[in-house]
Formats: sequence, structure tokens, C-alpha cells
Amino acid sequence: MPRAGLIPVLMLTTACVFWAGNAVMARAVYEDIEPFTLTLFRWLLAIALLLPFTWRHVKRDWPAIVQAWRVLTALGILSVSIYATTMYIAAHTTEAINISLVGSVTPAVVVLFSWLMIGERINLRQGVGFMIGLVGVIAVIARGELENLADLQFRVGDLIILLGVVSWATYSVLLKRYPLKMHTMSLLSAIFVTGTVVIIPFFAWEIASTGNVHVNLPGLVAIVYGAVCMSILSYIFFIRGVQALGPNKANAFGYLVPLFAALLAVVVLGEAILSYHFVAFVLICLGVFLTTWSRRQVAAAE
Repeated sequence: MPRAGLIPVLMLTTACVFWAGNAVMARAVYEDIEPFTLTLFRWLLAIALLLPFTWRHVKRDWPAIVQAWRVLTALGILSVSIYATTMYIAAHTTEAINISLVGSVTPAVVVLFSWLMIGERINLRQGVGFMIGLVGVIAVIARGELENLADLQFRVGDLIILLGVVSWATYSVLLKRYPLKMHTMSLLSAIFVTGTVVIIPFFAWEIASTGNVHVNLPGLVAIVYGAVCMSILSYIFFIRGVQALGPNKANAFGYLVPLFAALLAVVVLGEAILSYHFVAFVLICLGVFLTTWSRRQVAAAE
């Protein structure tokens, strides 16, 4: 693959690793920190880390930011306020395997929303790629045995994750529909700030409900991981991926998340790698390749 096409692929793949790590982290610390506390502190830390490097871009792009405040507010609410919070809330009421199952429909929802909102269609090759990738995802979720799917019971947390899927799909399409003329760092800063402001009232409600703010060492680790890997790096990588490949192709990489989550479980939880992991890996990679590869991109890069 030419370098121009390889870079966004590597960025999106790395973002998937971070997302998989976040799913494991959310389930691991759900008893150590409340969801809105984790979400708010994560984004406040991300803003504090990002602004020293982005304020020059923000200052230069301020007229464009003011002009596009409605779009930026929508992007902030969809990605920061809603999507980033749903996983932390869902982790209190459902297992990681259910989170992976519901989250795996994201590429299909993005394709649907792309067609409805911006008229972007999917061709036969991409459709086959989506189906192959979905089979790989199901293999991971079912642990190589289809009868395991019958044992899954959907809970409230699954519906919360579905809300996050819809929110992220809408965010992805809006990034493509409204290509804002500003630096990526300005875009990130504006999205982070607007989305974080919306979280504050929910954080206040959480404090009133629980009586205090409790953050222990695992919760602090989750905040730092969320700020650096999830809030900054994964957002930069995903935005660049959408800009280079479009929302449909970029979100096809979401099929990699359950696979990476399973691999991380080996390291974190000491689980064994089984044969279905290798089968799923081949299917998912093939699905991503078919969905993202195009002759026009290769010709343009050459």
C-alpha cells in the first residue's frame, strides 16, 4: 500500500487498540470511580494537556470557530458528552462481551447514516468486506461457538451502548458533511471544550447523588489513560482517518476493536489465545482491507 494510504490505516488501527483498551479499563474500574466523574476529569486533563500546544491554532482559527459554533457544539455533545460517557455508564450494568456485541454494529450504522445524511453509498466490494468483518467479530464474541450467542442476555447497559453507537455514527457523518476550515488541533480543542461543559451538570448531579467525589489509584490510571490515549491520540487519529478515507471506511476499522479487546484480555487477565482468535483475526483484517482499499486511492497516491 502506498504511504499516503498506509498512514491513515495505521492511525485508525492504533485508535482501535486504544478503544479496546478503554473497554477493558471501563469494566476494570467501574467500582473505583463514578462514570461522570471519570468522564469529566478525563476531558479536563485532556484539555489541560492539549491547550498549551493548540492555543496558537485556536487563536488563528477563532473567527472560523465562532462562525461554526453550532456544528462544533453538536460534534462536542455527540462525541465527548454522549459517546465517551456511555461506555463508563454501561460498564456498571453489563459485561464486556455484550459491550463488544452492541458496539460492533457501529460500521453498519455509519453506512446507514452516511446514506441518509450525505448520500454516500456502499459498493458491492465494501458490502462484502463489511459482512466478512462482521463474521470475524461474531467469532470473537461467540468464542468460536455459535451456540454461545444464544446465552447472551441484553441488559440496560446494552441499550446505553447502542445510544453511544448512534451518537458516534452521527458524529462521524457530520465530520464529513461539514468539513470545517480550521486546523485539526483547533477542531479538537473546540470539540473538547464544548462537550466538557455539557458534562458538568451531570457531574454535579452525580455528586449530589453519591455524596462525594471518590477517586482511587485505579480510577486515576483510568483518567490518565482516557485523557492521553482516548481523548487526544484516538481523536486525532480518527479525524485524520475520516478525512482521508471517509466515514464508512474509517468506521470499518471498528471491527478490529473486539479482536484487540480479546488480545488485551490475554495480557491483563491471563486468558489463553484460542484457535478462533486467529480465524477471527484473518476475517477482520480481510474485511477491513476490502472495505478500505480502492484503485482510485492507489492511483492518486502514486
